[in-house]
Amino acid sequence: MIAQKFGGFCCNLYSPKCCPIVKRKISKRMLDWKSDPSHKPLILIGCRQVGKTYSVLKFGKDNYGDESHGL
Repeated sequence: MIAQKFGGFCCNLYSPKCCPIVKRKISKRMLDWKSDPSHKPLILIGCRQVGKTYSVLKFGKDNYGDESHGL
């Protein structure tokens, strides 16, 4: 079993069950965006492979349920 130590918890690289979900700062910003009645379209720009698509899909699933569309 190969494990790596990340900030106080041990994560087994072969088992996604043991790895806690990473709380991203963007989650709070997207909730703030949603609650603003005069919000404009949401555009995420950033480096490759940092979790933009995952964050948007999770946000849609958590906040809009079946109304959100996958990529």
